[in-house]
Amino acid sequence: LEALRARLGRRFDAYSKAMINSIEQQIAISRQRITMLAARRSASAAELQRNSTLMVRGVVSQSSVDEAQATEIAASAEVEVENLTLKRLERQLEAMRQGVFLEDGQNDVPYSHQRQDELAIQIADLDARAAESRTRLGEISKQLAEEARRVDSLERAVMTMPFNGVIWRNNVVAGANVVAGNELLRVLDCRDLFVDILVPEVDFDQIYPHRAADVRILGTDNVIDGEVISVRGNSAVIEEPTLAAMPPSGRGRNARIRVALANSSFNTDYSNFCHVGRSVQVRFHTRSFTMAQWLTRLWFSIW
Repeated sequence: LEALRARLGRRFDAYSKAMINSIEQQIAISRQRITMLAARRSASAAELQRNSTLMVRGVVSQSSVDEAQATEIAASAEVEVENLTLKRLERQLEAMRQGVFLEDGQNDVPYSHQRQDELAIQIADLDARAAESRTRLGEISKQLAEEARRVDSLERAVMTMPFNGVIWRNNVVAGANVVAGNELLRVLDCRDLFVDILVPEVDFDQIYPHRAADVRILGTDNVIDGEVISVRGNSAVIEEPTLAAMPPSGRGRNARIRVALANSSFNTDYSNFCHVGRSVQVRFHTRSFTMAQWLTRLWFSIW
């Protein structure tokens, strides 16, 4: 559109120059005609004056005076007409210099100039729509950036654990959608290790909370100090969903004893999952009672 507008502009400029040159030539011719007609009017006026003088003397007739008078009137009229023509041409020239053409059979401006105006309107409309599109593009870019930040915030989250531990169970895979409230993973809390053992109920009264015990992991010579933290009967209902493994199932009439372990290297042995589930041997020191019980699992609570 800009190229077409420029081409039409060049055509309009060439047309305007040609029309202005033509009108200027017509004005020059009109001025020459006025000079010629003015001379003819002067001659007619002089002829009328002579015939009028001669008629008084009886040299010429009244008809000669009337003819001279008619000629003088016609010459004056021609001068007046040509003056009006000159004024019209001058007004037309002034209008052309301002881009308005007043010739017969034309509108106020030529077709090329009209097309220029139409193109100018179209270009202005396109510029306005382009500006609007740029504004919308800027708004969409901001919305896109905001949405990207929102999605990014939903894709990942930094969580700080209140303790050091090891991932025990991972319930999600990379790129999977998660729902608020669903369990994503379980982390082992190795700060408080303990073991669960089963002993015959006949020995129930011999084992009580805060009683000391020695705990040895089967396959090693390491002995860890322990302390009884709870004693429960065989029929007691135990619901501990936060444990990493199932407590040993009782057979017959057994008492369930939980022994807390003192801090040791097991509390930070994350590569071996703090030895969860290993079998141990527990011994309680007393003068009247010595007991060793093989265990099936090593237990501790998780976060």
